[in-house]
Amino acid sequence: MAAVPYNNQIIQELSDLINRSIDIADFPYKKGNSIRIGGYAIRKKKSAYIIIDCSSNKIVQQLFSQTAAIALAKKLAKDDMQNHQEIVRLDQQLQKNYIDCIFYSHTIENTKDELKKATTLDRYDIAKYRVEDATLALESHIFR
Repeated sequence: MAAVPYNNQIIQELSDLINRSIDIADFPYKKGNSIRIGGYAIRKKKSAYIIIDCSSNKIVQQLFSQTAAIALAKKLAKDDMQNHQEIVRLDQQLQKNYIDCIFYSHTIENTKDELKKATTLDRYDIAKYRVEDATLALESHIFR
Protein backbone atom coordinates (compact mmCIF):
# COMPACT_ATOMS: atom_id res chain seq x y z
CA MET A 1 0.00 0.00 0.00
CA ALA A 2 2.91 2.39 0.63
CA ALA A 3 4.08 1.98 -2.97
CA VAL A 4 1.09 3.85 -4.43
CA PRO A 5 2.00 7.32 -3.04
CA TYR A 6 5.58 6.72 -4.11
CA ASN A 7 4.45 5.88 -7.66
CA ASN A 8 2.23 8.98 -7.73
CA GLN A 9 5.23 11.07 -6.68
CA ILE A 10 7.35 9.63 -9.50
CA ILE A 11 4.55 10.27 -12.00
CA GLN A 12 4.23 13.87 -10.79
CA GLU A 13 8.01 14.46 -11.03
CA LEU A 14 8.08 12.98 -14.53
CA SER A 15 5.14 15.15 -15.58
CA ASP A 16 6.86 18.27 -14.21
CA LEU A 17 10.04 17.36 -16.07
CA ILE A 18 8.20 16.94 -19.37
CA ASN A 19 6.14 20.12 -19.00
CA ARG A 20 9.03 22.32 -17.88
CA SER A 21 10.39 24.79 -20.42
CA ILE A 22 13.81 23.86 -21.77
CA ASP A 23 16.68 26.34 -22.00
CA ILE A 24 18.45 25.95 -25.35
CA ALA A 25 21.78 26.86 -23.70
CA ASP A 26 21.64 23.60 -21.73
CA PHE A 27 21.93 21.44 -24.84
CA PRO A 28 24.93 21.80 -27.14
CA TYR A 29 24.53 20.31 -30.59
CA LYS A 30 26.85 19.73 -33.54
CA LYS A 31 26.10 21.55 -36.77
CA GLY A 32 28.61 21.16 -39.60
CA ASN A 33 32.12 21.72 -38.27
CA SER A 34 30.98 23.57 -35.15
CA ILE A 35 29.30 22.98 -31.81
CA ARG A 36 26.35 25.30 -31.15
CA ILE A 37 25.33 26.44 -27.69
CA GLY A 38 22.60 29.06 -27.62
CA GLY A 39 23.70 31.91 -29.88
CA TYR A 40 27.36 30.84 -29.87
CA ALA A 41 29.38 28.48 -32.05
CA ILE A 42 32.62 26.69 -31.16
CA ARG A 43 35.02 25.83 -33.98
CA LYS A 44 38.31 23.97 -33.93
CA LYS A 45 41.16 25.85 -35.52
CA LYS A 46 44.75 24.71 -35.96
CA SER A 47 45.85 25.05 -32.34
CA ALA A 48 42.80 26.39 -30.51
CA TYR A 49 39.05 26.45 -30.19
CA ILE A 50 37.32 29.72 -31.00
CA ILE A 51 33.97 30.88 -29.69
CA ILE A 52 31.96 32.90 -32.20
CA ASP A 53 28.94 35.06 -31.40
CA CYS A 54 26.54 34.03 -34.18
CA SER A 55 24.47 37.23 -33.96
CA SER A 56 27.44 39.53 -34.64
CA ASN A 57 29.63 36.90 -36.36
CA LYS A 58 32.63 37.96 -34.26
CA ILE A 59 35.17 35.90 -32.34
CA VAL A 60 34.51 36.25 -28.62
CA GLN A 61 37.33 34.13 -27.20
CA GLN A 62 40.07 31.75 -28.27
CA LEU A 63 40.81 28.84 -25.92
CA PHE A 64 43.15 25.86 -25.87
CA SER A 65 40.72 23.12 -24.83
CA GLN A 66 37.33 22.08 -26.08
CA THR A 67 36.15 21.64 -22.49
CA ALA A 68 36.92 25.28 -21.66
CA ALA A 69 35.30 26.46 -24.89
CA ILE A 70 32.09 24.59 -24.10
CA ALA A 71 32.08 25.85 -20.50
CA LEU A 72 32.58 29.46 -21.58
CA ALA A 73 30.06 29.28 -24.44
CA LYS A 74 27.47 27.86 -22.05
CA LYS A 75 28.08 30.70 -19.58
CA LEU A 76 27.91 33.28 -22.39
CA ALA A 77 24.67 31.78 -23.72
CA LYS A 78 23.13 32.14 -20.26
CA ASP A 79 24.53 35.70 -19.84
CA ASP A 80 26.50 34.51 -16.80
CA MET A 81 29.74 36.49 -16.90
CA GLN A 82 30.59 35.69 -13.28
CA ASN A 83 33.13 32.92 -14.00
CA HIS A 84 34.53 34.13 -17.33
CA GLN A 85 38.02 34.90 -16.01
CA GLU A 86 38.16 31.69 -13.97
CA ILE A 87 37.38 29.58 -17.05
CA VAL A 88 40.09 31.38 -19.04
CA ARG A 89 42.57 30.92 -16.16
CA LEU A 90 41.76 27.20 -15.90
CA ASP A 91 42.21 26.84 -19.66
CA GLN A 92 45.62 28.54 -19.50
CA GLN A 93 46.61 26.28 -16.60
CA LEU A 94 45.48 23.23 -18.57
CA GLN A 95 47.43 24.38 -21.64
CA LYS A 96 50.65 25.01 -19.72
CA ASN A 97 50.56 21.67 -17.91
CA TYR A 98 49.54 19.74 -21.04
CA ILE A 99 52.55 21.14 -22.92
CA ASP A 100 54.73 20.36 -19.89
CA CYS A 101 53.50 16.74 -20.04
CA ILE A 102 54.53 16.50 -23.69
CA PHE A 103 57.98 17.91 -22.88
CA TYR A 104 58.44 15.65 -19.85
CA SER A 105 57.38 12.50 -21.71
CA HIS A 106 59.86 13.32 -24.49
CA THR A 107 62.60 13.82 -21.90
CA ILE A 108 61.73 10.53 -20.16
CA GLU A 109 61.86 8.60 -23.43
CA ASN A 110 65.16 10.07 -24.62
CA THR A 111 67.32 10.61 -21.53
CA LYS A 112 69.96 8.13 -20.47
CA ASP A 113 70.52 9.70 -17.03
CA GLU A 114 68.46 7.76 -14.44
CA LEU A 115 68.37 10.65 -11.94
CA LYS A 116 67.07 13.03 -14.59
CA LYS A 117 64.53 10.40 -15.69
CA ALA A 118 63.25 9.94 -12.11
CA THR A 119 63.00 13.69 -11.52
CA THR A 120 61.25 14.24 -14.83
CA LEU A 121 58.85 11.39 -14.10
CA ASP A 122 57.84 13.12 -10.85
CA ARG A 123 57.35 16.40 -12.70
CA TYR A 124 55.30 14.57 -15.34
CA ASP A 125 53.03 13.09 -12.66
CA ILE A 126 52.48 16.53 -11.10
CA ALA A 127 51.70 18.13 -14.47
CA LYS A 128 49.35 15.28 -15.40
CA TYR A 129 47.51 15.69 -12.09
CA ARG A 130 47.15 19.43 -12.73
CA VAL A 131 45.76 18.76 -16.23
CA GLU A 132 43.18 16.38 -14.76
CA ASP A 133 42.35 18.84 -11.97
CA ALA A 134 41.82 21.73 -14.40
CA THR A 135 39.71 19.52 -16.67
CA LEU A 136 37.49 18.48 -13.76
CA ALA A 137 37.08 22.11 -12.69
CA LEU A 138 36.09 23.08 -16.24
CA GLU A 139 33.63 20.18 -16.43
CA SER A 140 32.05 21.38 -13.20
CA HIS A 141 31.39 24.72 -14.93
CA ILE A 142 29.65 22.86 -17.75
CA PHE A 143 27.40 20.76 -15.54
CA ARG A 144 26.31 23.32 -12.97
